[in-house]
Amino acid sequence: MQTRKLERGGRYFISSGKAQDAVDALVKKVKKFSKILASFDAKGVKKSNDFTFIISYGNNSIKSKNLILACGGASYPSTGSDGSGYAIAKSLGHAIKPPIPALVPIVLDKEYLKELQGLKLKNVEASVISSGKTLSKEFGEMEFTSFGVDGPIILTLSRLISEEISGKKLILSLNLKPALSKEQLNQRLLREIDKIGRCHVNIMFKELIPVQMIRSFVNYCEINATKRCSQINKVEREKMLNGFFDFRFNMIKTKDLKEAIVKRGGVVTDEINQKTMESKLVKGLYFCGEIIDVDAPTGGFNLKAAFSTGYLAGSSIG
Repeated sequence: MQTRKLERGGRYFISSGKAQDAVDALVKKVKKFSKILASFDAKGVKKSNDFTFIISYGNNSIKSKNLILACGGASYPSTGSDGSGYAIAKSLGHAIKPPIPALVPIVLDKEYLKELQGLKLKNVEASVISSGKTLSKEFGEMEFTSFGVDGPIILTLSRLISEEISGKKLILSLNLKPALSKEQLNQRLLREIDKIGRCHVNIMFKELIPVQMIRSFVNYCEINATKRCSQINKVEREKMLNGFFDFRFNMIKTKDLKEAIVKRGGVVTDEINQKTMESKLVKGLYFCGEIIDVDAPTGGFNLKAAFSTGYLAGSSIG
């Protein structure tokens, strides 16, 4: 029997830490109450004249009074969620909102990425800016990669970015000191300058940001790294402050659907009875999981949605 453990944020995980153990536990439970036919691909579904569903596979077919489409979405197709469920839903009369990536890494302009690759930042605030307007912001952890950025707050922001980035110039802005006001940080800079005035600027930054970020940060602020702290003028100090609170990168795109944890889009929810998960268009047809146009931030919420809609669809059939 698998045990569970409670982690930060009120989230429960299987003690072993293995996703396969969760799958095995679910399959074992299902086998107690029903027979599982697996290892075949459904080629299509039709509704017959006697109101049963005919599911064809190979040269064979299965008839059923009820049908639950739990085919997944279109993200991570290597797991089997290759979008084929949308074609079945569409053939039965349902509208499909085209899927786009959600909870997916972001590709940035290449500037600074080679220097920052692998750097993990904690307690930072990331914002998405378009035409001078902040569209969304998140606080927490992130990581620089060879192509851009990843991590919890980036994945959450990507849900918005996937929809907004087409035809627009989007900027990722990092606030490296969100717990401080501009005046508080300015006073700290003045104290550091007074304390180590004879040292070079890059020495001072060792107390303020990760060492791996110093070179790119100094270049971003257009400051000579070998300049002595005592020689920093007011204009240069203002550039530093702006860099700490608004370190900007140009966003190119999100990664593809095949690399997204989940997607946005799918069977439109207006055509589904949300109390039973039964189709409003086809009696006996039910939906659950990521085939539906429902998605949520990272943190287990998408799994919760899949399990809850699956339970509701199954219990509604009886």
